Amino acid sequence: MSAAERKKSVYGVSQINAYIRNMLAQDFLLRDVLVRGEVSNCTYHSSGHIYFTLKDEKAAIACVMFAGSRKGLSFRLQEGQQVVVSGSVEVFERDGKYQLYAKRIFSDGAGTLSEKFERLKRTLEERGMFDPCYKRPLPRFIRTLGVVTAPTGAAIRDIINIAGRRNPYVQIILYPALVQGEHAAESIVRGIHALEALPVDVIIAGRGGGTLEDLWAFNDEQLARAIAASEIPVVSAVGHERDHSISDFVADYAAATPTAAAESGGAPTTNSITTSAAVAAKDIQSIARKRRLVTPSVSFLTCRASRSAAKTSRAQQSKYTIFTAWDPASSLSMEIDVL
Repeated sequence: MSAAERKKSVYGVSQINAYIRNMLAQDFLLRDVLVRGEVSNCTYHSSGHIYFTLKDEKAAIACVMFAGSRKGLSFRLQEGQQVVVSGSVEVFERDGKYQLYAKRIFSDGAGTLSEKFERLKRTLEERGMFDPCYKRPLPRFIRTLGVVTAPTGAAIRDIINIAGRRNPYVQIILYPALVQGEHAAESIVRGIHALEALPVDVIIAGRGGGTLEDLWAFNDEQLARAIAASEIPVVSAVGHERDHSISDFVADYAAATPTAAAESGGAPTTNSITTSAAVAAKDIQSIARKRRLVTPSVSFLTCRASRSAAKTSRAQQSKYTIFTAWDPASSLSMEIDVL
């Protein structure tokens, strides 16, 4: 430290945060400001407070509406809504972060993700695509399970583990797809079409939880049409229990989570035991090559399990095969750790 620097006052962190807070409090504009943006990461806390993020194309700001100000909100705040927030920008001294303290919140017209969701939902419902009469029952026993999801992450691991535990003889065919981003919906559609041409009993299409933006691929009209037109029963498994997507409404069965979807597909049966993993894998590869749906250089990941199936000898070993069909739109790794 130089001599000049030693002559300067040294302040504590709390002093700096308090100073910044006072500076903002004296700013006329920030004491009563209107901010327009899209709601994201909205959480209703048990205390009655509402925490959310307000964002536009270039930036985001943390927001809070305290329970005492809830009278300034006449509707339920949801992900994707376009709103105008009236309040003040202040510093939370403890963390040194500034945020928008909302006093009133107004809806700001059409065009938001939430409104797009409701609009598409109404349209498809009017066309009868959600009618229960079109929903096919899932087979009681599944020999071959098709999965359209990302090849990494918790969703595929949960499906492999749960389906394999409930039926260690099940054959799992994974179509690794993009599940988030601009091209995710068309990637999932390609996955459903590819698996339709293979000998699968049920298709699970899904991903883990996230914001409305993260899950938006499953609110795509073309994906909804692909699910409705599929000749194979489709299980939608998107997000957490509180999440709902268009694919949930149009699918033959909507599972609360990917784990629950795997639970729906797997009690062991003597019929499924009669088909060996090697024969099933050979058939799948042959069909895939004929249809030119996947590259010839497919990879097989085999896992041996020592669990005994119902009504089978305890000494009998079982195995299932993970077949990965390649999606050219996805540059994701094909390596999967089977636990």
